[in-house]
Amino acid sequence: MLRRFNLLALPCSNTIIGRALCLPTVDFRTFKLLSRLLVLGLLPPSMSSQQSILKFLKRPLSESTLSNEARVPKVQRTDFSGSSKSPSSASKDSQALSTDVVQRSEFNRRVAELKLKLANPVKTLIRNMDPEWCHHLASVIQTDSFAKLAMFIEHERSETTVYPPEDQVFSWSRLTPPGKVRVVILGQDPYHGPQQAHGLAFSVKRPQNPPPSLINMYKEIASDCEVSAAEGWPPNHGDLTHWAEQGVLLLNAVLTVRRSQPNSHKDRGWEKLTNAVINHINTSCSHVVFLLWGANAQAQGARIDRNKHLVLEAPHPSPLSASRGFFGCRHFRNTRWSALTDCWLNNNKQSNRRLPEFNS
Repeated sequence: MLRRFNLLALPCSNTIIGRALCLPTVDFRTFKLLSRLLVLGLLPPSMSSQQSILKFLKRPLSESTLSNEARVPKVQRTDFSGSSKSPSSASKDSQALSTDVVQRSEFNRRVAELKLKLANPVKTLIRNMDPEWCHHLASVIQTDSFAKLAMFIEHERSETTVYPPEDQVFSWSRLTPPGKVRVVILGQDPYHGPQQAHGLAFSVKRPQNPPPSLINMYKEIASDCEVSAAEGWPPNHGDLTHWAEQGVLLLNAVLTVRRSQPNSHKDRGWEKLTNAVINHINTSCSHVVFLLWGANAQAQGARIDRNKHLVLEAPHPSPLSASRGFFGCRHFRNTRWSALTDCWLNNNKQSNRRLPEFNS
């Protein structure tokens, strides 16, 4: 336990230490510090209030006495790979990190304020949405129609099985925040079988086998990017999480579905939210590649600015339509998909490579 001293009872109470503090007691370390500063002549004798001392103690380090440790010249740090960063480079990295932390903190604050205005079903529905996406979609989230959707989903989950699970509806938002979007693939609605949908269009949970549409996507990648079984292609699963982490937004037009009933949540309100997602990317981002497969995706992407973005259209990869133009569309090569296929070819580990921007 720290020793505490009654300053007003000490002989030095008529000095700065005794007169300056309103509090009758301070801990021993504070007393020692104040005494030493007084002896060294670093406390002006005219200081006579607690506020003055606190103001002094809060002065920047440059204004007070530096310790021997602080006087040691800074050395350039070297990372474990053997490469060294210049002070200016390290400073830029630090500033970028600080800016990102500040921005995320601000988004969290705004979303917290937003949730105070929302009904409980809406709060429950968006609980796992990325804060930055939530902020950008606030104008839709606050509408009566979205509240109606939230109540509908709440009722559906109480009566039957709904996919994906509640905590995975917005996986796309957490894995691919707005500033990370490089490619957008639009789907229709989630897979309606057990242990499949997890919040990413065309993707299924491990260890589920790839569904037919995804198998056809794998075939087109093999042909378009000239990868083979010898290189570990195609994958034996359908989990596209690594694509999402690299900036491929895998977005369904409708984000939930009733078990074994495809399109059961169509026209319930999800389309307004996902249209707002596309609109935000269209207006706030540049040089994004939109892959629109099938009539539904093409209708949803009809307003995308072709001068700012690359929009590629083809039939849906479903077995019912893939042979009518999806095979041979060469969308993956046009998107420089090799940066993504590296994820699979390297033992399914996440690649450090990023999707390059296309040349417009």
